Amino acid sequence: MLGTFGGLAVTYLNNGKLCVGPHLLVGIAMTSLLAVAAALPPAMQAGNLIARKIHVGLNMSVVTLFLWQALTGMQIVQKLLTPPA
Repeated sequence: MLGTFGGLAVTYLNNGKLCVGPHLLVGIAMTSLLAVAAALPPAMQAGNLIARKIHVGLNMSVVTLFLWQALTGMQIVQKLLTPPA
């Protein structure tokens, strides 16, 4: 999860700005969801079924968002590799 914020820092240091857009915001949301999901195992070990269902739901959401991130990330890379007209 620290990699997300490390990536933001490197982008800012290289460009002097952050390109705030859907790709960035979804990435931050994914990091937040993973942090919440990572906090649930102690409750799951105590036998809390609701914590388990929330944990699984959060991780399923993260996987879905990750697939979307992969598509938008490829579009961003394509923009970077395409020479200006």
